[in-house]
Amino acid sequence: MQTLKILNFENATEAEIENFELREAVRAVIFDNDGKIALLKSGEVYKNPGGGIETGESFEEALVRECQEEAGCRIKILGELGIVTELKKEVNFKQNSYGYLAQVLGEKGTPAFTDSEIERGFKLTWLDPHEALKNIENISTTDYHAKYILAREYALIKAGLDKK
Repeated sequence: MQTLKILNFENATEAEIENFELREAVRAVIFDNDGKIALLKSGEVYKNPGGGIETGESFEEALVRECQEEAGCRIKILGELGIVTELKKEVNFKQNSYGYLAQVLGEKGTPAFTDSEIERGFKLTWLDPHEALKNIENISTTDYHAKYILAREYALIKAGLDKK
């Protein structure tokens, strides 16, 4: 899978990155039949459905599971978008998010958020992708993690629009 973006806001060196904890995740830009995309909103942050890969799961299996849980729908994977890598020096953390383009299959349902997601106020919304990009561009945040999340999601949505 090609690299879409490397987010290294703190200019972590190769030597520092070698000691970072690694997390691999999958994310989907999911289009519905009206051309809108699924986004999870929590506070000022928008996120594409997705998450960590469980032991024994393929990327595609993890993506299908995460989309069912977070977007409440079955999906058809249409293709790869690319990888967004986050290098978070402050917390010694590297995350590779493998992005995919997907289409809703059948009816949209209700998400099954985890307790943690409910506590953080997650809400599922369906937005025009151009509106989503504008919303993300207009968010001015000083929150450390939000900066990375917003940049990651912007890159994935943009790639999804380019491939759609």
